[in-house]
Amino acid sequence: MTSAVYDYLTASVIVGLLFVVAVVAIPNTSFVGLLSVDQQQLRSVAIEVLNDMLLSVGHPVDWGSYNDFNPQAVGKFGLALSESSSSFVLDPDKVERLVLDNPLGCLDYLRVHRLMGLQGYGFNVKIAAPFDVVTDNLSVGNNLKFRVTVKFNNGKPIPNAVIDAKIVYALYEGGSSDDENYSLRLIHVSNRTDELGKGVVEYGIGENSDFVAVFQTTVADVTTVTAIYGNFPPNNIAEVNMVKDEVVLTHPKSRPNDNRWIENVVAFTEDGLVTLFNGTKADALNYGSRRVWKRIFNGLKNLDPILLILNVNCVERGVGRKDTLVVGPYPNINGSRVIEYGGTPMGTTVELHRAVKISGMTYVVQLLLWKE
Repeated sequence: MTSAVYDYLTASVIVGLLFVVAVVAIPNTSFVGLLSVDQQQLRSVAIEVLNDMLLSVGHPVDWGSYNDFNPQAVGKFGLALSESSSSFVLDPDKVERLVLDNPLGCLDYLRVHRLMGLQGYGFNVKIAAPFDVVTDNLSVGNNLKFRVTVKFNNGKPIPNAVIDAKIVYALYEGGSSDDENYSLRLIHVSNRTDELGKGVVEYGIGENSDFVAVFQTTVADVTTVTAIYGNFPPNNIAEVNMVKDEVVLTHPKSRPNDNRWIENVVAFTEDGLVTLFNGTKADALNYGSRRVWKRIFNGLKNLDPILLILNVNCVERGVGRKDTLVVGPYPNINGSRVIEYGGTPMGTTVELHRAVKISGMTYVVQLLLWKE
């Protein structure tokens, strides 16, 4: 009799356990499996979206290179350079149209979202350097000194990275007031990073000189470019833009209203510096009738300039009129091409990365995709 009771209790426990497994464990296992399938499907969509962005030239094939940019004229979105025979080479003009607040016009997220047929999905894109370069300006007076720190994007230091610093400075040659005379000089200083990923470059320049230091940092044949300017941030003097063969300067909404004379324009390319222009006082920018300065330089796009360096004669508060160097366009000076473009990630996301070439330089495109 007692044995029968024990058998009954044992059977009851087993049935109860089977019930718990059926109600709780099996549905949870199915949910995990479904979640895995959902993420795999999302990843497949993300791969298709990224390839479409980077391999398609879009329509028109040079949609980013129109001076009077009209987002509604873009019939198909794609960032590829139409003149390139290689894959994953992007058109710098098209990439510039993803820079928010571009004074020459940008292609808004909702328009791209619609052109790519991504109803039900959201995305976010960044185009940045393949590794992280931080430059600290330790200069004192006319002695320029910079500490360059090179790291992988995960924060791990990179030893033995090559640092090539090209320093352009405007040397005061004499004169006074509106007749001051400056000349542009170029120096080249190199070093390598130590085991902590740090390296120092330094050089002395002439008195009362403004400067721009452009750093080409190379790791395993991959190079990134960053820049440091001497005095004002560039946007306080002029906003620098390039479209195809045209250089466009716009006056920021700042005072004073003094004329800013564009005296020299230099292109920084993968092969070095190329002088484009030596101006006169007729080449002016101000907050009145000359808010925009434009000039076409035939063959400029073929040079694949990474940066433009301008020597601008302007009034510096507390100092007076002097030559000041300006770098652009933004955000190229930071080593990035697109800081952030798109929507705000929500829920389950998939992240993809792809190396691309822009103006001869290697960048990494990061795509985040999610279901809305």
